[in-house]
Amino acid sequence: MLRQNVININKKIYFLSKYMGITEVKMRVIKILVEGRVQGVGFRFYTKRLAERLSLLGTVQNLADGRVEIIIKGEPLVLEQFIECLPRMNPHAQVDNIEVVDFFERSSFKDFSILR
Repeated sequence: MLRQNVININKKIYFLSKYMGITEVKMRVIKILVEGRVQGVGFRFYTKRLAERLSLLGTVQNLADGRVEIIIKGEPLVLEQFIECLPRMNPHAQVDNIEVVDFFERSSFKDFSILR
């Protein structure tokens, strides 16, 4: 139910901003490092599905140290919703820590994809 509410909120903000004539929303790119039991439990698949539902772009990949790295681009409010859903989106994962930093490297995404 929570996921559906987040998606509905996102759509309402989008349609309201279009109705009010707001045409430009500043996009942000961030890097998220997720620690815990996040590898071997389908975490990347759930991440991709959530990102696609929220119309976000980017990548997700497992790191050698056991963390998962997410590079993601979107509107700031939608990114906040995405981060809030990460700890509870996958019933098989256990998220112990989420680190979020701005990502300044040049990046262009056409969709959201799983790298490895």
